[in-house]
Amino acid sequence: MKFLIKNLLFVLAVLLVITSCKKVENKAVFEGGTPPVLTASIGNGGTVPLLIANKNKPALDLTWTNPDYMFNTGVSSQDVTYTIQLDKAGANFSSPELQEKSVSKDLSYTLTVGEINTMLTKLGYPEDQEGMFEIRLKSSLGDNAVALYSNVLT
Repeated sequence: MKFLIKNLLFVLAVLLVITSCKKVENKAVFEGGTPPVLTASIGNGGTVPLLIANKNKPALDLTWTNPDYMFNTGVSSQDVTYTIQLDKAGANFSSPELQEKSVSKDLSYTLTVGEINTMLTKLGYPEDQEGMFEIRLKSSLGDNAVALYSNVLT
């Protein structure tokens, strides 16, 4: 009888412990952000001369606003990843040749003539001919989570 009572008390104690545990979670929920606003300083009347001899010279000074990712716990303190995207004009950033360049966590970056030439060559643009391209900025947290896209510059 003692054995039965001990086992019964043990089982009741285990059940009491299991059912009394409540997991308290503090989940961070994404509440939104502001798409970054991209601006470019070009000069030369809105054209970017991409001469091979100037490959190390600055071509486009890009600046953008902070996307201010917001969570239910407040403004995100996580590092934001920025990616400059360059594509053919009118392709809506959906062409298979879309070119991307990851940049630092700053709010600006200067593309050199060589960087732009390399991207345009990979897009299939012929050398020594005028052409149109579009550029935008993608901001994201972690591994492309919660991506926000800037305005498009042509």
